[in-house]
Formats: sequence, C-alpha cells, structure tokens
Amino acid sequence: MDRNVAGFENIDTACCGAFGSKKGIIPCRLFAKDCTNRSKFFFWDPYHPTQGVYEIFAKEFYEGSQYISPMNMRDLIAL
Repeated sequence: MDRNVAGFENIDTACCGAFGSKKGIIPCRLFAKDCTNRSKFFFWDPYHPTQGVYEIFAKEFYEGSQYISPMNMRDLIAL
C-alpha cells in the first residue's frame, strides 16, 4: 500500500530489510539492499522509522500540537 502521508510516498514497506513482500522479515543487515531515496519511506527497517519521521516527532514534541499537552518543550524551557 503506497500512499502519500505527511510527505512520505511509502508508509508500509521497509527502506532497508530483507524477505517478505514488505521487506519486513529480517531487519537491515549487510546482505540487505537499502532503498535509493530513504526520504520517501516512513520505515527504515521493520521496526524503526526513518530520520524524516523522527524530525516530525521532534518538531511536534518541541513546538507542541494537539498531542502535546499541557505544555510543549519550548514552554518548559522558557520557565
């Protein structure tokens, strides 16, 4: 299922992994081939998001949103 979510074109296949239709049976190892454009993938391997996803998480954590309440990190640092 490839669809564009938050700028990611692929949200259910690992960028780096081996075996299985989603490259998710064995995590990224020496024999696994990683993708050519990892910025388009949500998952790096079967278990971990890519750097782009972590950047979104960090921005949400720092700046806040409906998911970070009652204070975000920026507000806590300002105290």
